Amino acid sequence: MKEAVDFHFHAGPDPFHSRRVDVLDLALQAKEAGMKAIVAKCHYFGTAPLAYLVNKLVPGFSLIGSLTLNSEVGDLNPEVVEVSAKYGVKVIWMPTSSSVVDKGKTNSGGAISLIDGEKKLLPPVISTLGIIKENNMVLGTGHISIPEIYVVTSEAKRMGINGMMVKNSLDNA
Repeated sequence: MKEAVDFHFHAGPDPFHSRRVDVLDLALQAKEAGMKAIVAKCHYFGTAPLAYLVNKLVPGFSLIGSLTLNSEVGDLNPEVVEVSAKYGVKVIWMPTSSSVVDKGKTNSGGAISLIDGEKKLLPPVISTLGIIKENNMVLGTGHISIPEIYVVTSEAKRMGINGMMVKNSLDNA
């Protein structure tokens, strides 16, 4: 575990799921195990404020803030991404629980798609990718569909985004 970085960890607080540990306990345990950093992820709010406070309390370890673009943060909202960048978020996840893939499993409405009927990226996605590039952030594909993964990662690569975390949308944990 020495110098390891966990790129995807769900810890408390979480408004809808019981988590084994909160972000402070997570950071303390990870530091004790010799880890370097953990990216804190929540489906419902950005974790940058939590990371800011934890990093003040646990020197020598880095909790990294992220933002998931679900309906709870305003969908594909470049303004929220811009503010998150200023607050220190380093990872932007495309939709998870609000994605077409996940909403299709629950048959609930309001699914967020990144592409139009012609499989072209929607303008807010292109703006978001620009902010990711500008701020040297990492793009995570979240739980989007495979066609969306191909389109968004192709555009991210074309734009020169260096960091991408691609997740198989059929394996949504």
